[in-house]
Amino acid sequence: MSGELIPIQILAGVEPSTDKPEATTQHYTFADKIRFVDGLPEKIGGWSAITLNEVLTGTARSVFSYTLNSFNRYLVGTNNNLYDLIGSNLTNISPLKTVSVAAANSLATYRGTLANNPITTVSGSNTLTVADTAHKFRAGDLATFSGSSAVNGVPAADINTLQFIRSVTANTYTIIVGTAATGNGAGGGASVVRSSGILTVTKTAHGLSNGNRVKMAGAVAAGGITAVQINLETIIRNITANTFDISTVGTASSAVTAAGGASTVYFPQIDGGFADTITGVGYGLGLYGVGLYGVSKLASNQTPARLWSHARFGDFTLSTFNSLSDIYQWNADITVAPVKVTNSPPANYVFVSNEIVVALGYDTGLAAAAGNGISWGNQGSLTNWTTGQAGSDSIEGAGIFLSHANVRGTNLLFTETQTYTFRYIGGQFIWETQLLEAGVGIIAQNARVAASGVVYWMANNNFYMWRGGNVEIIPSSNSTAATILRYVFDDINFGQKEKIFCWYNAEFREINWHYPSASSNEPNRIARFNIDTLVWTMDTINRTAAENPSVLTQNPVMVGQDSNIYLHENGVNDNGAGMSWRLKTNKLYGGTNTVELAAFIPDMQGLTNEFNVNIKTQNYPLSGIISNTNYTVDNTKGRVAVEKNGRFWQLDTTGNALNQNVAFGQWYMEVKKGSPK
Repeated sequence: MSGELIPIQILAGVEPSTDKPEATTQHYTFADKIRFVDGLPEKIGGWSAITLNEVLTGTARSVFSYTLNSFNRYLVGTNNNLYDLIGSNLTNISPLKTVSVAAANSLATYRGTLANNPITTVSGSNTLTVADTAHKFRAGDLATFSGSSAVNGVPAADINTLQFIRSVTANTYTIIVGTAATGNGAGGGASVVRSSGILTVTKTAHGLSNGNRVKMAGAVAAGGITAVQINLETIIRNITANTFDISTVGTASSAVTAAGGASTVYFPQIDGGFADTITGVGYGLGLYGVGLYGVSKLASNQTPARLWSHARFGDFTLSTFNSLSDIYQWNADITVAPVKVTNSPPANYVFVSNEIVVALGYDTGLAAAAGNGISWGNQGSLTNWTTGQAGSDSIEGAGIFLSHANVRGTNLLFTETQTYTFRYIGGQFIWETQLLEAGVGIIAQNARVAASGVVYWMANNNFYMWRGGNVEIIPSSNSTAATILRYVFDDINFGQKEKIFCWYNAEFREINWHYPSASSNEPNRIARFNIDTLVWTMDTINRTAAENPSVLTQNPVMVGQDSNIYLHENGVNDNGAGMSWRLKTNKLYGGTNTVELAAFIPDMQGLTNEFNVNIKTQNYPLSGIISNTNYTVDNTKGRVAVEKNGRFWQLDTTGNALNQNVAFGQWYMEVKKGSPK
């Protein structure tokens, strides 16, 4: 006899066992790669890595998104470099030092005669393969050939010209010519000369890395490459301990070494920072009486991971990092690195409000660094920091200003334990700074976002928001604290909290906070909040930065711990592989009688490929497991027979199939009730 159909009724959102017993909560108890739409769970969108022209070096901590001349652009700040990203083109635009490095008579051209018959043809093909042992070329480089004879029907004139390097191996590369070969084989003769614009710079123990930016200066012409072609900014490659290569637009007409002249110098890029926050340790550090006797405590002084901040001023972007760095301006010209804003003070953080550049961390009036110092330039000017409306202030009682957010015409300034309002009032005082909340600060520079006229941020103990009145705890749909509160704050690596960041997914109305769990040095978890439904859920994903202040397209840009740049909400897969997901119910109660769970009735929309449902049954929430069985669900199974006894049961659904999509509907349990016990 069939049993009674009972709808599985679970509130949207997640409340794990860390926050409430699994038989008590009315929410789901765990979710991974799941969001809630119209009260029902569904798998989140997938992601794919962008195929970049260059390798991103270092750990990204910022992705600043903006539009200039109808192009979407991104500044990506890592601990090592600052990059410009447009489409798939990634360019290191790291600012340069102002002190040069001497490199007198250090240049050598890359020109030479290849081995006998270095050119191989394939009949009917325009693609030629050039043998060039341990060559220095990369795909996209230019090379000029001379001295070749015709090869298997390809005229000499087709070969002996400027060529575009196509695919490369360690000892060969290909070029494409105008005439297809009429036969197979090698040729060209013994006098084929390969020339290029590559120059090798010799500098003992230079300490540079592949991909670094340098600016050459003071050099004279070398082997036919002109001084104008040499003395430019470039990205270096092919480094050894004592040499590195630069690429010019010239072509060497002769093979020379020790060239360039006695005045040759280069300007290296600024030094990189730390990928991790470094904290001193030792007995007695920290507050007296805190922790176990004899156990080392963390020092209060830290060397933070490098965090970039960015702002927009007209057609310029502004960038600085959190160690009282210069404020750099950039006009989106990738041939020239950002330069220091003339007359600007050092800063830990920069933003623009009311056409005024504001720097946190320095008081120009005192000519001194001050964590609670604020300096600003004249309205409408980048370079005027002394007259007009320019000024500075140190806010008495404030901690170190870490970050800001702007909504409703008001800036919020955050310290670790305080929140201030910072309003433009003009006149004699320019800005009005007032303490908004003495006990609530921000956990990390990038742990805030503005969305729909509200600022949302993460502090050291909870999540908060400001919509024009008092600071408020971000609620859930049925309580005054996040339903995943203890799950997050009881298992977080506070030693690396500076890496926490958040972003807003406008399509789904979600705030996403990425944070490192206690076992991780990098953000590996997400606390996700829907600003309309007040629903919370968690997630696991390894990302270190996401685009801010807003997502420019339907595919949010994020950077992974693997230094890949990903487009999210893109398909349903994990970069070409099946995405693992999970959704676990609370402990469902069948009644006081003994109960037989005869079956469950699944309901899905858009399901592709089967997934697994694990069912555990118990007589009491804390008693032993009666049964623990796995079942598969697909579009053909309207009813899944179970035939298990127990007063409580719990469904744990998981999937990882390639191209799998699933949106859950209303599920039912089919139960048979027995006699009271």
